[in-house]
Amino acid sequence: MYQNSMKLKAKMLWIEALVTAGKPLLITLPLTVLFVQFAVTASYLDPMAFWSEAPVLPIVIFAAGIILFVALAYYIGGKRLLQGDLSETLQNDALI
Repeated sequence: MYQNSMKLKAKMLWIEALVTAGKPLLITLPLTVLFVQFAVTASYLDPMAFWSEAPVLPIVIFAAGIILFVALAYYIGGKRLLQGDLSETLQNDALI
């Protein structure tokens, strides 16, 4: 029973980490693509010429870094949190 509870808490923390890191990316990346497409069209540039030179790899690396570091922070915090009793931790105002 205790092991199942630990897995459930760990799964909950991973889902929270993905939501925390993913929501800003899922909101801003499509908006950025739409704005860039609008700006390229408004400036009468060839869209294919712009998109072939667009910095896609640095953007993907930056997004992956955001997800990596948020997941790492949740992993470190969850590891410390799951070592103790969660109800006792929530009742105590002292730092873990």
